Amino acid sequence: LLEIFNAMKDRKVKYGKEYELSSLGVLVNLNVDTDTLVSEIIETSEYLKGHKGFGNFAIGKEMRHMFAALMTSSVYSSNEQSPTAIGGAIAAAIAQQIATLIVMTAVMTTVAVSSTTN
Repeated sequence: LLEIFNAMKDRKVKYGKEYELSSLGVLVNLNVDTDTLVSEIIETSEYLKGHKGFGNFAIGKEMRHMFAALMTSSVYSSNEQSPTAIGGAIAAAIAQQIATLIVMTAVMTTVAVSSTTN
């Protein structure tokens, strides 16, 4: 995992250090060299970047890289456990997005209420 993470870092690709790391864990047991995996992840991330919902402002670079790693693992993997790990990582990403939206809604509601009472 550290080899893949450091290879991404060497290629100037900032990979998340939290729940995103689980997606790299799926790549560890693949019979593919690290350089190939990293190249595929970067290429897939760039492809996703051009599609609606995957830009830097929508989900952020780290999460886009995570989805790219998960997609790359599904291409190279014949392991039956891969979908479980992918599902868990995606669920964590969705949960974070929902939590962010809830916090933003609460802040906006508080500001709105505060400005109307003044």
